[in-house]
Amino acid sequence: MPQVLTLPHGKLTRYAAAQHGPKPALILCPGGGYEFCSIREGAPAARAFARDGVESFVLEYDCAPVPLDTMPLHTLAAAVAWVRRNAAQLRIAPDRIAVGGFSAGAHLAGMLAAVWHRPEWFEPDTDLQCHRPNAAVLCYPVVTAGEYGHRGSFARLAGTDPEKQRAFSLEMLVDARTPPVFLWHTLEDQTARVENTLLLEDAQALVANGCKVVCEGANMPSTPEAIAVYQDNGLLYGPAKAANAGGVAVSGLEMSQNSYRLSWTFEEVDGKLKSIMENIVANSLEAAKEYGHEGDLMLGANAAGFVKVANAMVAQGVL
Repeated sequence: MPQVLTLPHGKLTRYAAAQHGPKPALILCPGGGYEFCSIREGAPAARAFARDGVESFVLEYDCAPVPLDTMPLHTLAAAVAWVRRNAAQLRIAPDRIAVGGFSAGAHLAGMLAAVWHRPEWFEPDTDLQCHRPNAAVLCYPVVTAGEYGHRGSFARLAGTDPEKQRAFSLEMLVDARTPPVFLWHTLEDQTARVENTLLLEDAQALVANGCKVVCEGANMPSTPEAIAVYQDNGLLYGPAKAANAGGVAVSGLEMSQNSYRLSWTFEEVDGKLKSIMENIVANSLEAAKEYGHEGDLMLGANAAGFVKVANAMVAQGVL
């Protein structure tokens, strides 16, 4: 049975990893629009991380009374502090404690990552270093109280006052002391829209906080303005075309199996896909260099794709 710890305004459930320590740890915050904690975004994810050697915890934070204000933030901070204070007993590396979450839970994790060092957000005499997360994993996060905001989440946190809601807007809070953050989103998400993950301000924040590489996993999630920020600041930018090509390649591999009555193992499919993706990147880099823009994956992907289509049209007699 998982170990359960009662906290002020919440409870923390531990899903132990079998490996000997010191292990990394991840404290997950389920989503639910700050109305409830989703079951599907808690234990299933924690068990998967635990199987891969990450000591995992699920934080069920209270979602009443409203407005919640900083109550969930303080609960998550208490959870991180408890894990760090008990790191030796739990066989956890105290400098490898990450927070993560989904949707509104990702907003909560992002809040602690952004403001952990700011005493005005916490009770007097709080040990700020003790609740400092070393990293954050934000899955389709609620980020902004602005145009693309999830209104319900910010109303639950701060009531109906737009100014109070903006105080919880993550893109306004990140700074140089924010730990490394991994974000992912999907274009089709109509609840926490993809713009939450990559606003222009977010692109600027990535640059300001030392980001070196941006690889898109959705269908063109970065605005042209955001791409300009990446390129102007020398980030290695992997455009969505590669992710889309990967999806098409998987469909092609599936059709090949069906056509030839084959049944490849997961490892075989994964190996073939890896080879295809390596070729895509190599061809994009080669095309970028050929056309005078060495290292520019976006131009290289566009050029390589255009040449491939043009050659096919010539071969078919269209041109």
